[in-house]
Amino acid sequence: MFNRNQLKIFFMALMTLDHIDLFVSGETATFFHAITRPVAVFFAYMLVEGFHYTRSKKGYLTRLYLWAGIMYLGNFIINLIVKDPMYQVHNNIFMTLAVGATLLYIIEIIKAKADNTALRIGLTISIIVITFLGSFLTEGGYVVLPFILVTYFTYGKYKARDLSYIALSAAIFLLFDMTPILDSNNAREFWLNFGYNSDWMFVFVIPFLHLYNGKKGSDKPIFKYLFYIYYPAHLWIIALLANYLQLKK
Repeated sequence: MFNRNQLKIFFMALMTLDHIDLFVSGETATFFHAITRPVAVFFAYMLVEGFHYTRSKKGYLTRLYLWAGIMYLGNFIINLIVKDPMYQVHNNIFMTLAVGATLLYIIEIIKAKADNTALRIGLTISIIVITFLGSFLTEGGYVVLPFILVTYFTYGKYKARDLSYIALSAAIFLLFDMTPILDSNNAREFWLNFGYNSDWMFVFVIPFLHLYNGKKGSDKPIFKYLFYIYYPAHLWIIALLANYLQLKK
């Protein structure tokens, strides 16, 4: 069994494999892409857990949007240096998580306003609209945002949670991932399509969640901000290194 900090470090290492595709072969990059699908949803799970336990939900939201803003600004600066679009950075999972936390915050308001029907209806509609738009406008939103909602409503109910993840995975496969795979004309193309159209494979986060002992681990501040720092830093370093190596050729 592993605590939260240990699993975060493992998934940050796994995440890095997905971002070094510029330095490995196409087949290796495809393999890395496939096996790293549980990474985003793991941090989404940690988001839901953090939302349950935080003493200030507004502060939690503010921190996520702050880091999303830092990420956008950093990306802008890096992309001024890195001219080649192939090496530029456009990732921002912080914004996806911030939108997910916003959905949870709205749900909490709905629960607290049980006697105000009009407000509850309006907020419910806003949840639907935000989820729909966020699914297209945020990184991995069409997987991460539904995952966050499922996790919130099944929190602490492990069997219901796992079955809901499997159902969501099946829906994503049928809606988004199956056709490109079936359209492959040969074994190599099938594998490449299978690897790149593998968002449904987020479901393999389930075994890791069962290895989670529910404990935080060390209280050192570095663990609180490690992901916030490492996520943008490793992307920016990879982009700058790739750009440098390209210029050296």
